[in-house]
Amino acid sequence: MKKSFIAFCAVMVFAVVSCVALHSEDTGATHIHRHAYADVIQWQCWECGMRVVSPSSPTNFGCDVSRSGQHIWKRIYASSSPVNWQCIKCGETTWTGSVPSEFGCSRNKSRMHVWERQD
Repeated sequence: MKKSFIAFCAVMVFAVVSCVALHSEDTGATHIHRHAYADVIQWQCWECGMRVVSPSSPTNFGCDVSRSGQHIWKRIYASSSPVNWQCIKCGETTWTGSVPSEFGCSRNKSRMHVWERQD
């Protein structure tokens, strides 16, 4: 009787520890997923139109167009449904669910559009 009680307790402890370990693994998977999602943030410089994918705001140094030589970064948000976009440099507009191409701006010194969502 005593051996079966000890075996029963051992099985219960093993079950509880297994549940905690599995739950911890799921939490880690969620954390990894969130981290991967954070890597897809797109930034665009208001001055030169350059785009960067980074989880946080990129460095400000190195803009060839701005007088100060510093980028002015703005976050770009894409959408699954078409959104109205407008270039803040030339005024061109377009409807698309993704971020439009940055090339071809007629009024920007670097010839790159600087898109802004018109929500």
